Amino acid sequence: MVAIAMPSPSGCQHCGIDEREHMGRWKPPVGWHKWTAPTQDQIKTRMRARRAVRITP
Repeated sequence: MVAIAMPSPSGCQHCGIDEREHMGRWKPPVGWHKWTAPTQDQIKTRMRARRAVRITP
């Protein structure tokens, strides 16, 4: 079984890293950025993806 790195539902809008661990990060095409709150749609999509992985046999 291979572990899949999924962003936290509340992770950065651009890179998915949690606010406490973020500081400044580089992510193309955004470049250097500070933690930015995810949109409600991103949170919902991330939560659904995490749930799908948990219930897949």
